[in-house]
Amino acid sequence: SNNLLQISVVEIMNIEFKGQKTVCLLAILATGIGLGRMTSSIGSGKDEPQDKSVSEGSRTKRQNSQLGGSTSSSGSKSSSRNAIFDAVPAGNFEQMARTAASSLDNVENDSLLRVLVSEWAKKDPLGALAYSQELDRSDLVYDSLLQMGKSDADGALKWLKLNMEQSGDFQYLSTAIYKGMAKVDPAGTVLLVEQMPTGSQREELLSLVVDEWAQRDVHAVFAWLEKAEFSPYFSEIYSRTMENYIKQSPAQAATLVSAMEDCENKITAASQVAHALAQQDIDQALKWLDTLEGDSQKYAQLGVLEQWAKGSGGIAALSYVLDNPDDSNYSETFSQVARSLAQHHPAELEKALTQMSDSEQIKAAPHLASIYSVNSPDQCRALIQSLQPGPVQDAALESAFRACKYNNTQLAFDLSESITDSSLRENRIYEVMKIWMSNNPTAAEEALHASTALSSDQKENMLGEISQTVEINDYVIPER
Repeated sequence: SNNLLQISVVEIMNIEFKGQKTVCLLAILATGIGLGRMTSSIGSGKDEPQDKSVSEGSRTKRQNSQLGGSTSSSGSKSSSRNAIFDAVPAGNFEQMARTAASSLDNVENDSLLRVLVSEWAKKDPLGALAYSQELDRSDLVYDSLLQMGKSDADGALKWLKLNMEQSGDFQYLSTAIYKGMAKVDPAGTVLLVEQMPTGSQREELLSLVVDEWAQRDVHAVFAWLEKAEFSPYFSEIYSRTMENYIKQSPAQAATLVSAMEDCENKITAASQVAHALAQQDIDQALKWLDTLEGDSQKYAQLGVLEQWAKGSGGIAALSYVLDNPDDSNYSETFSQVARSLAQHHPAELEKALTQMSDSEQIKAAPHLASIYSVNSPDQCRALIQSLQPGPVQDAALESAFRACKYNNTQLAFDLSESITDSSLRENRIYEVMKIWMSNNPTAAEEALHASTALSSDQKENMLGEISQTVEINDYVIPER
């Protein structure tokens, strides 16, 4: 494994494995997969199966089991990636970075390059910064300064002032340094930022470093907020801290939010808690709704149902809503569930349309038609043909038309021909013809002439009017 770590990018790209260059190794470095898995896969010649022993649910529970410190899986990924690059000599990074930068593959000349420069900056920050400037890549300068901010904040600030003080990226790059400092000592960095002169830079940095602090010790941040001065950014800092608290401990946060006075903060927090609880236990989330009132309950209920509808048993959320037609928020909750099902479980929503009243179909079918028009035009046509002519079909047609008129003009034209209202039909055909004529006038005219939805006079008048407004572009192609 030590020998493998010494291989440069150039050498890696020239290794032949089953007839293909193992550029996958570059991707492994970029994504931070552990060395053990990488060497195992190389040795066996097989793809290493994913570890199924840790489910998403158990991972979430482990993340939520503590309030202090970082408990997410990202920590293990970071340490694995660091273990890979620890054995790479500092002098090798420039060659690796230049090879990645010269690649025609976007993954290599962007994502991989950023990883390499970031790791380079841990060992030779000034070298990484000089190379980043050479490429004129502010994102690479940002990554380098972030790493330097962890180990040599004073040096990073001096370099920034000396090299970038007159640059329009100065403020953006300074945030990288303070973000790096906050990753090492968030509480101390907050104290430094508080001493800055009052202004937007101070407030933005304060928000940034406090958010980093909250991910490690949210209760310490709440203690700081009790004594912090009120500023335009106070509400944002409080909201982001609450968001971190809710992610880390949704059950305790639910109790806290229930006890809040009615206000905008409670509405926002209630919605966030609703999503977090519903991810863990739908029954618990529904029961918690009874502890709320007014708008807090309304938006929390929408959050629970949205999250429920996204899941594998999402159709049950629709049944729940349909079984409670007297709910004061019925119209909003039905629309929310229909929208989520259309995005995540369209086939199940389509089957359920027959169980709905006309007024419910008018709300649900447009969401489904919009999704189908983008993802599956044939299914869109079939859906609309299956709907009862009249308000339900027209609502679905209108929604699908709006969703696809720019990226699928043929489908939009076909849909507009199907509208039963003659005046609306002509308006929609005119609308899509204006778009189509500017992109492909020949196809547009052929479609219009073949249409039976308009009279000959209507077609002629429409083409005449559109031809006066459409700008014709000349697309020249050079000779070889």
